Amino acid sequence: AAGSIYLLKSSSTNQVGSFDSPITQKPLSLYLTINGPEDELLTFDSNVIVSGNTAPKAIVTISSVDYDQVVQANEFGEFSTVFNLALGQNVIHIQAGDLQGNTKEVIRNIYHTEEKL
Repeated sequence: AAGSIYLLKSSSTNQVGSFDSPITQKPLSLYLTINGPEDELLTFDSNVIVSGNTAPKAIVTISSVDYDQVVQANEFGEFSTVFNLALGQNVIHIQAGDLQGNTKEVIRNIYHTEEKL
C-alpha cells in the first residue's frame, strides 16, 4: 500500500511484517520571518526591537560589527529583543538555527543618526 513500509525478514523471528506508519517524519523546513526592523530604516534611537518568527525553540543570533546577542524563540517560534545600534550604518545579521544544524539568515541595514534632518 502507498505509504507503507515492508519488513521483508525479521532477524529475531524470520517473519514477514509491515508497518502502516512511516518510521521517520519528513523534516520541516526551517524558516525565518523578520517583523521588525524594516530594512533601510533610519532611526534616531540608539536601539531597535528585533522581532520575528521561526521554528519553535530555535536559537536566534543577532549580530553586527559591534554587538552580538542570542535569544531563543518560544514554543510558538516567536522572538523579540532590544538590540543596540552604533552610530552610522549597522548591518544586522539575524540567523535562526535548529537542532539539526539547519540555518536561515536575514540581513537588515539600519542607519542610526543623532542629527535631526
